[in-house]
Amino acid sequence: MPVVASLANASAGGFGFGKPKGFPYLWITTASGGSGNYYFLTSSSTTGANGTWTARTSSFGTTPMYDVASNGKDLYVAVGDSGTLATSPDGITWTQRTSSFGTTSINGIAYGSDGYWVAVGSAGKLATSTDGVTWTQRTSGTSNTLNSVAYGASLWVYGGASGTMRTATDPTGTWTSRTSTISGTVSYVYYWPDKSIWCAGRDTSGTTGALASSTNGTTWTARDSAFSNPNIGIASNSTDMVTGYYDFFGSKYKVQSTEEGTSWSQTVGGSTGSSGLLYSFSSDDLDTLVMIAGGGNFFTSTNASTWTDRGAVQADISGETAYPHIANRICHSSGLPSIR
Repeated sequence: MPVVASLANASAGGFGFGKPKGFPYLWITTASGGSGNYYFLTSSSTTGANGTWTARTSSFGTTPMYDVASNGKDLYVAVGDSGTLATSPDGITWTQRTSSFGTTSINGIAYGSDGYWVAVGSAGKLATSTDGVTWTQRTSGTSNTLNSVAYGASLWVYGGASGTMRTATDPTGTWTSRTSTISGTVSYVYYWPDKSIWCAGRDTSGTTGALASSTNGTTWTARDSAFSNPNIGIASNSTDMVTGYYDFFGSKYKVQSTEEGTSWSQTVGGSTGSSGLLYSFSSDDLDTLVMIAGGGNFFTSTNASTWTDRGAVQADISGETAYPHIANRICHSSGLPSIR
């Protein structure tokens, strides 16, 4: 099972999409039911995140889902265990595709404004597609497990086990090794288009060097976390970038933010017996930050410190209730792909 983290670029500008006027914001998050089946939960609104959800059949059955992404308009791609990959034009009807990963786990998926989809997984496997349907395996340059792939400012970046990080301007060509400055597993890489800043985080405890930032995606500087727990999930709006941690067993949550990518400050959390944050983060073109809590609730914020509870993320389907699972991911059609 891959590192738990969910990411979505905040601004359509980073991917070259215009911001649609009155276009329905379709949020999609991965979920599971008591029977072990995996589903999608969707929420649509012209005014952003509202917390009203409908359950959809995923076509994954009992195969775990690890990530879901959007091209910002008319295509969603979901990936998971055993090389499973599916596409949808609307987030409702899903079709299984041949991923080219065989039975190898696919841990991350992203779309770039250069027209490519890139998927990464275990054993250093990496594949590209221009339509989300036909996939071609590429040489990633490593055999380490890859967890996250991101696109921004005409550059692709992936991260993985043992601090692995590589970049490419053409994802079908050569990937160049970079020093991530992260000593553990790189659980995510992320591009903040509003401020042209890259960020990466690790999945192990400790404050020193737990994060890294870059202004060009190739040269990275170690940054300290505001708390000693692993960082799970990341997102940004025009003013803040946020990441956080949720201790499921201790019922403790923490959220930290930055305005420039270098220094991080804890904004909320740390109490015992809370409702539980976090499973995942995302954001939209209306400057709204969202996160899905460990207790199954949906929260929104515009300032990274004050969060509004929008209610439970759940819906009934096929005689059971679907909830976000522990490896939950979230993305939306009006902004951009999940990138992990």
